[in-house]
Amino acid sequence: MKKIEIPRRNRSCTQGKESLMPEMEYCSILLEAPKGELQRQDYCMACWEQIAPGHHTFWKSKIPPKVEPKTAKERDDRALDLLKEGADKAEMFVLALYLVRKKRLAWRQEMIREEDSATFDLYEDLETEEMHAVPKISLTEIETDKVQRVLAEKLKYAHGQ
Repeated sequence: MKKIEIPRRNRSCTQGKESLMPEMEYCSILLEAPKGELQRQDYCMACWEQIAPGHHTFWKSKIPPKVEPKTAKERDDRALDLLKEGADKAEMFVLALYLVRKKRLAWRQEMIREEDSATFDLYEDLETEEMHAVPKISLTEIETDKVQRVLAEKLKYAHGQ
């Protein structure tokens, strides 16, 4: 079985040279070039209506909307918000390490709670000087794949994205 490499979509209509923009519908066809390579032609819908009767094999698609990349500041702000929410110990621990690396938090000291001998690390928010107590856990206790997936999902949907 031969693998067929389909060329990437062109940035403009093959016939009218109109730019193909996000959320715009278009139609594409593949033609065999002289050396046996495939040549892709993409058409805006107005041009496609003029040439469509001559082509039996084509596909219609829609250009996905352009998603603005999340800035590092927004992601770091969201990570700090998640740390403050403090739901899961492993997530808090990983978020604290991430924010220290990003120079948003600074480790200040280890603290032991007397009533249950739980160990915490105290981190200072370098912008607000607010202190955050994060449960200290062993790296061997963390299910890294699970924590990574959960945090990626939570950070992905920061600020409505």
